[in-house]
Amino acid sequence: MINDICCNLPLKLLSEKFLVPRRLFLLGAGSFAATVALSNRGETAGAMPTSASPVALAQGVTTADTIYVNGIVVTVNDNQPEASAIAVKDGIIVAVGDAVAVAPLQSATTQVIDLQGKTVVPGFIDPHGHLFQQGIAAVVANLLPPPDGPIDDIPKLVDALKAWGETPAAAQIGWILGNGYDDSQLKEQRHPTRDDLDQVSTEMPIAIFHQSGHLGVLNSRALELAGITADTANPDGGIIRRRAGSSEPDGVLEESAFHEVLLTTVAGAANITAADAINIVKKGAWWCRKVLKGLL
Repeated sequence: MINDICCNLPLKLLSEKFLVPRRLFLLGAGSFAATVALSNRGETAGAMPTSASPVALAQGVTTADTIYVNGIVVTVNDNQPEASAIAVKDGIIVAVGDAVAVAPLQSATTQVIDLQGKTVVPGFIDPHGHLFQQGIAAVVANLLPPPDGPIDDIPKLVDALKAWGETPAAAQIGWILGNGYDDSQLKEQRHPTRDDLDQVSTEMPIAIFHQSGHLGVLNSRALELAGITADTANPDGGIIRRRAGSSEPDGVLEESAFHEVLLTTVAGAANITAADAINIVKKGAWWCRKVLKGLL
């Protein structure tokens, strides 16, 4: 969910309106910047050995800005799957090997970091992941179509939301939430509307997320809480769908129109904290690991 949101709203807007710090969105936007896996920088090591085994160095590089030693370096290189030291120049890795191998690149100005057995991995960059949304999916009503879920028509969607509305989670946050419906796989071949969700409840607000994360649906109570009426204009980057022949919202909100509701009305009412958001991301990571294990 958050990654889809980040595709459409400025990060500044997200950090101001959501109840978690900016750095969490970079994680929950799911964009992994996995770097040296350190909770701290370690200790500065002493002088490096002076003899060196052969090592492939970047052409023209004679000294390194930083050398990391005594680590477990995962290279993702079949010919050299692991190493214990790396040398970095101008932000680029210029040598990989052991402490002896990278020693020729140490100068008087080189910073040497003792990793103390910690692990270094490549910088995995996931520009469009869904860990946060998968975490949400693990704790709200499952509205996915077969084979991932049971929802192939709107009556089943309504029943699933009614059932989740009886859970302690719904009582705690005061909202009924569902994730993963897909209009293209519903028998009705349309999005649910506020009228459909009002069959679940007209007193408790309801928000459901489309499988893509780019739109969702609110019931009448949720629209009221969000302040969305016939007079509400479409926000920048979003669309408030209307009932046929009317300016009255039909409950379906596209892109920023839906995301702003999530980041203000829903998140505010649910009182989602940074710790809650981190737990949601962890649940998403657990789900992804489970899927991958089934595929491998």
